[in-house]
Amino acid sequence: MKHPHHLIVGIAAVTATLFAPALLAERSWLGVSGGSSETDEFCDGFGFGIGIDCDDMDTGIKVFIGADIAPHFGIEAFWTDLGEASARNTSGDSVKVEVDGIGFSLLPTLPVSDDFQIFGKIGLFAWDAEAEANIGGNRARASDDGSDPFYGFGARLVLGEGFALRAEWERFDLDGDEVTFASAGAEFRF
Repeated sequence: MKHPHHLIVGIAAVTATLFAPALLAERSWLGVSGGSSETDEFCDGFGFGIGIDCDDMDTGIKVFIGADIAPHFGIEAFWTDLGEASARNTSGDSVKVEVDGIGFSLLPTLPVSDDFQIFGKIGLFAWDAEAEANIGGNRARASDDGSDPFYGFGARLVLGEGFALRAEWERFDLDGDEVTFASAGAEFRF
C-alpha cells in the first residue's frame, strides 16, 4: 500500500507529542512484530459459488514505541499494515482491499513473574483502506478512512535488560468491519 507523506508526518507528530515526556519513564521500548491478519465476513459477500477464490487472511506487520508511565501501566503508539483481502472468479474479475494505519493504546500490565507479564490493550486506530476492483476489464479504485476503537491482549517475556519477546492478539473495528491480528515480535528496551 502506498503511504502518503501526511501519514508519516502524523506518525512522527504523535510519537513526539505523546512520548517525549514518557521517554523519561522507568522503562521505554521500541519494537517490531509480524503475524497473521484476518478480515471477518469479507468472503461472505462473495457467496460460496463455484469458481470463486476468496482469501481473507494475509501477513501483517507492526512497528511500535511505548513506555511505562506508572507501575503496571503503559502507553504505546504504533503503525501497522494489516495486509489485504482479495477475491477472484474464473473469469478473471477481482477485488482487493488493503488496510494500514496508526494507533495509540493504553496497556495495563499484570506481572506474573520478574521476567513474564501479561497485558491488555485498548485504544484508538486511525486507518486508511484502499480498494481496487477489476470487473470485465474495467478497473476502479476507491479509498476510505476513519478512526475506531480497538482492543487486544498479549504477553511479554523479558530476556535481559534490553530485550524482550512478545506475542499479542488485537481486534480492529473499521466502521463495522472487523480485522483480527495475531502477531509475535521483539522489543528493544531502554
